[in-house]
Amino acid sequence: MTVALALSWRAPLFRRFAVSNGLSMAGDQYTQVVLPLAILSIGGAVEVGLALGARALSTTAFLLLGGAIADRVPRAAVLIAANAVKVLVQVTTVLLLLGGVSSVWPIVALQCGYGAAVAAYLPTTNGVIQHLVPRSRLASANAQVGVITSLATGGGPLLAGGLLVVTSPTVALLVGVAAFVVAILLLVKVPCGRAPRSAGPGLVRDMVTSWNAFKELTWLWSGVLFLGLFQFVVMGLYYVGGPLVADERLGGPDVWGFLAAAYGCGTVAGSALTLRWRTSNPLHAFYCALVLMVPALLCLGWAAPLGWQLAVHALAGAGIAYASVLWDLSVQASAEPEYVSRISAYEWLGSTALRPLGLALAGPVLLGLGITATFTAAAVLLVAGGGLMLVITGLMTSRPKELDVGAGLSPEEVSE
Repeated sequence: MTVALALSWRAPLFRRFAVSNGLSMAGDQYTQVVLPLAILSIGGAVEVGLALGARALSTTAFLLLGGAIADRVPRAAVLIAANAVKVLVQVTTVLLLLGGVSSVWPIVALQCGYGAAVAAYLPTTNGVIQHLVPRSRLASANAQVGVITSLATGGGPLLAGGLLVVTSPTVALLVGVAAFVVAILLLVKVPCGRAPRSAGPGLVRDMVTSWNAFKELTWLWSGVLFLGLFQFVVMGLYYVGGPLVADERLGGPDVWGFLAAAYGCGTVAGSALTLRWRTSNPLHAFYCALVLMVPALLCLGWAAPLGWQLAVHALAGAGIAYASVLWDLSVQASAEPEYVSRISAYEWLGSTALRPLGLALAGPVLLGLGITATFTAAAVLLVAGGGLMLVITGLMTSRPKELDVGAGLSPEEVSE
């Protein structure tokens, strides 16, 4: 792993993009941990769900447009603009909270802007990698970018957890702006041109072409359906109910900081594992890794002791990180350069379409069914869904290419 990372690290443009992308994604994860606790100062679980749901809904609404734009204009410029919007949203949110805002709706509106920036950013990154790296080494490069990103995103919650112990959520939210600022500075000298396009002259034609390519990959669209339900049932509940459980049953909001830190440590371990543990069946490994969220759901629902909570949250982080790298590599290996951003947009859209609803409903469902029943039901559904997908994928003839995630990337193969 060390040798593979060192080889790509010598290429300046590859290094700049990888670090910038890691910082931007770390900032997103950092905010995901800190923002709910900041909102709890002016509301409850319903308000948290509204704000996070607004961000997710905006991301969903603009994903296809973001992917189409990313295949037409300089991709580095798209990434810089998206990070700039995140900076503006974070700073304005902090000013509102420090000014004593009493309503959550201004923050909800700002999160819509944040979500639009995410929608432009996410599908653009896959295309940037294909500009910097020859297709013959794409799998290895993506593994390395995925590991660097996961290390950074693992560090985001880890840093958030540490800061929440010593300072207020509002101050911690302001600190997170630095990640996006540095990410912008690193991208300034990355010359990413427009994608080579085989699509027609308009955005609509571009979307239709990429949809035809997307629906031909059975393993991809079926996996996207599962991920959409996973976001709806599991992650919406986790991000809304987790802080609530920590505050009401585990000793206070500071505990959520510790759990987030444990989750972050787990993501670091899980992402590093992708370079060590090669698999000939990435789909099976992907679904098994997602099911590692189950112990965390059960421990939150039943208010397990802190030691158990830390252990299972670390396990959950490892599973999510490992699954994420496998999935991204599978998409990259299967998509052609001219429409990779648009394919990624469809994949992100399907995966996150139900997340806004899940975040918005998590608060009311927790209040109606109770914490223990809600988290237990989510755990049971995840086990059942993961098992079903293992059976279905075992019968598929369409599968992603086998990925050599342990191979190195030589500096000569990286576009300077």
